[in-house]
Amino acid sequence: MNIFFGIGANSWGFTKGKDYFAAVVDSSSILRFRRIDIADNDGKVIQIATGLSAGDRIALGIGDALKDGDKVQVITPPPVSVGPGK
Repeated sequence: MNIFFGIGANSWGFTKGKDYFAAVVDSSSILRFRRIDIADNDGKVIQIATGLSAGDRIALGIGDALKDGDKVQVITPPPVSVGPGK
């Protein structure tokens, strides 16, 4: 299954040589760097071919301070209201 993301390439993971890694937060709020294969990247939309599954939580804007295995605090944004007067 292909998963599509509309986020910038530098905000969600990193590269090491020719390999790409996504910063994924597991159910215990532990950060894991998971190797992924990118099918296409036009600089705006990244198409992930393998390495992620529907429902994976991707850490954004992690910078260089966090390492694989670090405990993180997950912040879930409130739902966005849509419709008249919202």
